[in-house]
Order: sequence, then structure tokens, then C-alpha cells
Amino acid sequence: MIFVLFGATGEVGDITRKYFKSHGISSISKKNYIIDPTLVQMERVNGDIVSREEIEKCAFRYEISGRTVGFEFADIDRAGQGYENVYMTLSAFERSILIDLRNAYGEKVRIIYINIDPQTLKEITNARTDLDATQKQDRIENGKKLRYFFLKNRALFDIDVYYEETEELSRQEYLQAQYESIIIEALERQSKLDSDQELKLPYLGQGKYVFVSYSHDDLRLIRPLLLGLLNKKCKIWYDKGLETNADEEPVNLLWEDKLRERISNCSQFLIFRSKNSVKKPWVWQEFNWALEAGIPVTVVRLDDKQFGREKFDFFDRYQNPTYHQDNISFVEDIDRYLINDVRVSSDK
Repeated sequence: MIFVLFGATGEVGDITRKYFKSHGISSISKKNYIIDPTLVQMERVNGDIVSREEIEKCAFRYEISGRTVGFEFADIDRAGQGYENVYMTLSAFERSILIDLRNAYGEKVRIIYINIDPQTLKEITNARTDLDATQKQDRIENGKKLRYFFLKNRALFDIDVYYEETEELSRQEYLQAQYESIIIEALERQSKLDSDQELKLPYLGQGKYVFVSYSHDDLRLIRPLLLGLLNKKCKIWYDKGLETNADEEPVNLLWEDKLRERISNCSQFLIFRSKNSVKKPWVWQEFNWALEAGIPVTVVRLDDKQFGREKFDFFDRYQNPTYHQDNISFVEDIDRYLINDVRVSSDK
């Protein structure tokens, strides 16, 4: 899920960033090109300072308070493809940025306007001792522009939250309570989108393909990885729709013949090793069948769990790229271990 927080500046931006970070939602990093240093409070600039050439390479850019801010496409796309939940603070006056995000990722984007009434904005800005008069006036004027942009383009936003006091809650508490409700609703939406997003049918042709072995406990984690391989035209087979009992053994014994036949005919055996999969007897059975058939094996390590028993360490004899959640190119890492012939096109 991508949370786009529009209008989060100053102390409200600090509150927003801390709250989302504390709830396990990471920030998409920014790049900054300084246009007018006199309008920029450098100690409050988030992200790297880059050249004009580098900022122009960013897929999403906007100008604010003497600088151009840009976001890398890869960081946004990783979240849009379901690898993680992120937030990005945005103060842009270009509708195209919000429209592009919505068109690219649909319901996986929640665009939120942080509504600060003009009097409150003026009050909290003038109270800051770290700004000179010019910087204060610039931020007040910028807040007015953000508010006008929101009112003019309200249809682009999913929801607006308010930075104001109530009888029971302070400004900060009220803002955080609204964020909590939004996050809960959005993650429930994300869960439904994930469950509705069926992987393509397993490869059933007679050509060369990859057999994927995994624990069903890890399906949520490996789903985007399998989707990534499918998008790279890899032909893969996995037990979509296989009914199992508590030990992940097929209820229908005819599945044993089916699984063994698909392993015997595959060109590569890809197994996702984890603390979950090493406990599953059926995963071990598939692994042994692949070894008996002489199928090339690639082990993908989903965690760094170390195993003392010899048969567990047996996995380490094989190629084993290790998964890290912050590695946006992990699908590419796996793809490099696959042979050319398991793709629809043999071109890598």
C-alpha cells in the first residue's frame, strides 16, 4: 500500500513521519535539487542533495520552497507491486503526479490531504524560532496554495484529515487517531486485494519449466516473487489449489503422482527454504524427488534461520540467493539463477 500524505509540512510533517514509521510503514526516500538556498532550511531537508541532471532522472518531481524534490520510480513501484507498505509526503501543485500514481497502482494508493486551517497554520509557523521572517511567510503562503489546490482538485483525494483540537484530544492526538483509522482500513483493503490477486494458472505445457516448492505458510511472502517471475515470462508450476491436511500432505493421493510427474518433467527445481518449509514433510519429499531425477536445484533462502541438523544444512550445497525485504531487485536475483529455456522467450 502507498500512503500519499499531501500537505505535511513543518511540525505536522514530523508528527506524520514518526507515526507512520512507528507502525512499520517506511518512507520513500526523496532526492533534492537546491534551486534557491535562501528559501531552504537545509537541516530539515529529507533525503539526498543531488544535481540537476540526477533530479531530472526521477520519475516523480515537484518544486517547493526553493528546491525540486524527486522520487525514484523503483521505490514507488516496489510498494505498488505489493512488496511493502510505504508512505510519501508530498507538497506538489501538479495534478499529473497524483493522477499518475492513481492510474499506475489503483486501489493500492491512498491519497490523504492534511487539512490545516489558515489561522492554525499561521499560528504554528510564527511560533517557530528556527525560521526567519521570509521563511515563515514562504511557508504560510505555500500552505494557502496547498489548501487551494486541494479544494480545486478534491476528487483526486481519498480522504482528508484535520490538524485541530477536540474537546478530548490535542491536535497531535486527534491527527494520530485519524491516521490509525486510515491505516487499519487501508491494510484490510490491501489484504483483500492480495487474496483476490490470483496468480496465473501454473504452466501446463510440455516445454521446459520451473517447479516451485514452498510452504503454504510462506505464500503471502513469495506471492509477489512468483508474480515477478511470471512477469519476466518464466514458465513455472506450483501447487495452486492443492488441498492439504495439517501436515501439508495432499488429501487426494492422486496428487502424489501429479506432483512427482511435474517434478520429473521440469527443467529446474526452485525451492523456497525457510523456518516453515524445513518443517514440512511434503516439501522434503518434493526435494528428494528432484534429487532422484537429477533436476538442477536452486534454493532461495527466505530467512537466515540456521539449522544444526545435517539434512537441513544439505540445502547449502546448492545455489542460494537470500531474500531481504529491502532488496527491490530480488526477483532479478532469482531470475539470474534460472536457465534461459524456462522462459517463453529464451532471451534473458
